[in-house]
Amino acid sequence: MDEMREFSYTDIGPNTISFLAAGLYPDARDPIREHIQNAVDAQATETSITILEDSIVIENNGAGMDSDDIWDSLRIAISDKDPDKHVGYKGIGFYSGLLIARRMIIKSRKNNACVQLILDFDSMRQIIKQKRPFPDVINDSVEVIALPDFNFLHEDLSGDGTQVELAGIRKEFKEYYTDSELSNYLTNSLPLTFDPEFCYAEQINQKIQEVCSQTGYEYRSVNLQLMTPTANRALHRPYKFNENQVFEPHFEIVNVSAGTEEKILALVWGCLNKKRKVIAEKHHRGFRFRLKGFAVGDAHTTLPYFSRGTTHSNRYIGEIVIFSNLIQSNTARSDLAHTEYYPKFKKQLKTAIENFQNKSNVFQESSVAGEECDKTESNLAIQMQSPTWDGVHKLKGNLESLKNRLKQPLDNSSKERVEQIIDKLKTEIPKLESTLRAQEKGGSSDSANGEGQSETDDNSGEKDTEDTEKQQKKKAGLRRNAQVVEILSALNTTTEGAAQIRKIQQLYDSLTTISVNKHACLMHIGTWTLWEIIAKSHGIGDSRNIKNHLKTFAAKFSDRTDNGIKKADYANALDYIHTEGNMNKHSDTAVAEDGLMLRNKMEVLDAVLLEIVKEIYEKHASSDWQN
Repeated sequence: MDEMREFSYTDIGPNTISFLAAGLYPDARDPIREHIQNAVDAQATETSITILEDSIVIENNGAGMDSDDIWDSLRIAISDKDPDKHVGYKGIGFYSGLLIARRMIIKSRKNNACVQLILDFDSMRQIIKQKRPFPDVINDSVEVIALPDFNFLHEDLSGDGTQVELAGIRKEFKEYYTDSELSNYLTNSLPLTFDPEFCYAEQINQKIQEVCSQTGYEYRSVNLQLMTPTANRALHRPYKFNENQVFEPHFEIVNVSAGTEEKILALVWGCLNKKRKVIAEKHHRGFRFRLKGFAVGDAHTTLPYFSRGTTHSNRYIGEIVIFSNLIQSNTARSDLAHTEYYPKFKKQLKTAIENFQNKSNVFQESSVAGEECDKTESNLAIQMQSPTWDGVHKLKGNLESLKNRLKQPLDNSSKERVEQIIDKLKTEIPKLESTLRAQEKGGSSDSANGEGQSETDDNSGEKDTEDTEKQQKKKAGLRRNAQVVEILSALNTTTEGAAQIRKIQQLYDSLTTISVNKHACLMHIGTWTLWEIIAKSHGIGDSRNIKNHLKTFAAKFSDRTDNGIKKADYANALDYIHTEGNMNKHSDTAVAEDGLMLRNKMEVLDAVLLEIVKEIYEKHASSDWQN
């Protein structure tokens, strides 16, 4: 049997530190966050970051360190910090700058005594490369000495506190420390105060403090001054919105059962964009986890909790502020750790997030409904001044659209407005149709009562002729195109596709025979059905796109012909036939009464009908028929 061995420091490879630094701090700006984290744990209220040509200096007015504190901080994965009270407690942070700088110089003042640490990262990397014993990596790279005194770079800092300099920044990392890159990172990741320009800052702070008083949890934030070669300014959380840009914050509390009591684990706040679109500033949009004030991950980290993805999340600015030590981050602070209470937290958080999504959806639908109401009221006002059959047709479309809008989630005022306009349309549309029918019979009802009889006999004769023609059109069916009939008859109905051809023949024969006015409802349904079958015979693949297929065909036909009919006329005619056909088929209340309008629209499309029937014939004749 092999002899038992004892584990010793020689079994720990010198690469341990570099592996930890690379894995825990993948972003070159993460070491700055680590030192601000230490400042917060030291009860600092003021911090500063100064970007020099080859170094970064982080300062704070926290409790400071003595030599014992310095040596304790050099231990690896050993920390005296309480995870229930402190942000950092994993015992790694001092080495976070190993890969980005040549050395770290720390000067600290505690109770008026000053101490300096020099941690030579160049030396550490060289020892690691030489594969020397693990303790040499630290012992041969560290110098701790007493200082008589030192001065902060930031003029507002004095007394106890700490200055950390990451000196000799390696050139491949300098691009991360430009003003814009660093500012975006710091404002989104650190526990900074809200910007004074953010209109809801006080309201959110009050809610956070209210939850703190309920949970006994301490939520701290710090002031941060950033000094770069191009700027010197205070940094804040990234929100600068006013009342005209976002709505007041909505709040949700996330509770879970812990033993015999309900515990508050998080507060979610979010302000919805008033523009019915995503927040323009991509670094601001979405929700972020905040644990002890520091961001965990970014806005993408919270997306799995949104059942509808970025559809609504990116229309908010917001945070998920965690108030319990039952929820922790992973070591890299890139996401939440899967602790005992995480599954419960995840479930409850999804429920809270759903309320934010619903609010965004209600705003979206209500806003669209408002625009539809404005458009409908404008159309109605025009028609009440000067009615036309096309205008009444559009109002019917507005009516059906508003009915469908009521099926969507709307706020109370929007729902009430939609209902009022629907009721008004139901009243006014029949009146407008009556007015138009009276005009077709020879003028308004006033004319029928004997007014306006000053026309000459010649004019009366012309009017009688026009009336006779109109009456004949109303009694007749759709205008029959002899060429269409001839082509349909010429198709061999015994071959593949015969069923569709026979249906087209029968429908066309019926529609050109039955009175358009006496059977207006049936004629509208039948006419759109005719076009549906023709489109399928023409080769459309997706029946949901029939109208677009026909419009495209008509537009191309218009491009190669010059018959005085515009593309828009073809499109309007198809829109009318499609809308009226479907409304009369599917609506419980809509009934078409204007057969003459249908006849006119089909006359506009007469040449298009002939052309498409010709193409169907050519396909059939060339044995390229698709059933």
